[in-house]
Amino acid sequence: MLSLTEKQNAVLRGGLLGDLHIQKSPATPGKCRLRFCHSVKQKEFVDWKYEIFKQDFCQKTKPPFLEKKTREDWRNDYLFYTSYRDEFIEPHSLWYPVIHNPDPDIGQQFVKKIPLNIAEILTDPLALAVWYLDDGTKRSDTESCRIATQSFSKEEHELLQDCIKQNFDISVKIEDWGRTKSGKTAYSLAILSRGGHYKKFRDLIYDIVKAEVPSMLYKL
Repeated sequence: MLSLTEKQNAVLRGGLLGDLHIQKSPATPGKCRLRFCHSVKQKEFVDWKYEIFKQDFCQKTKPPFLEKKTREDWRNDYLFYTSYRDEFIEPHSLWYPVIHNPDPDIGQQFVKKIPLNIAEILTDPLALAVWYLDDGTKRSDTESCRIATQSFSKEEHELLQDCIKQNFDISVKIEDWGRTKSGKTAYSLAILSRGGHYKKFRDLIYDIVKAEVPSMLYKL
C-alpha cells in the first residue's frame, strides 16, 4: 500500500471539504476510489488534479472525460476516477460515517461529515486553496468571499470556523443560506473584508493558485 504524497494529501483533504467524493467498491468490499468532478468550464482544474494522482492511482482508469447531460439545464461535467484502492479506506471511514436508515430498502448509508479533528487535518494552505477553488466565490461588490458549505450542519460549521482561526488566524463568519428541501436552515462560510481577513486569506493562497492552476485565479 502506498503512502500518499504531501501534495496528494493536501488535494484529498481540501477536496473532501468541497466537491471530491470517496466511493466504496460494490464488488470488492473495503476498497474505495476517488471521484473528481467539475463543470467543463474548469477543465484545467480537473486536469491538474489528475496529474497529481495519475502515476500512483490512475494507471488503470480512464483519463478525464466529458459527461454530457441529457437536460439542457444541467451542466456538462468533466471528471475522472482513481482505481479502487486500500489507501482510501481510512479517509472514507473518517469522512463518511455510517448512517442507519430506518427504511429497510435503503439500509446503511454513508454521508459526508466534517471530522471532529478537522483542526488536525486542514493545516496546509494548499488544502485550503483546493477547498476554496472547489466551492468558493469572490463577491463582486466587496473584498470578501463565500464558501458554499450548505450540506454541513451548524455544528460542523463551527468546527470549520474554529479550525480556520486556529490554523490560519483568519476569522470566518457563519451565514444563513436559506432553507434546505427538508426545511432545515442551511449555512455557508464568509470571509469578510472587515479586519483584513479576506486580504489575509487571499495573500495566503494567491501564489499557490498562480503557480499550480492559474486558470482559477478568477476566483480571487
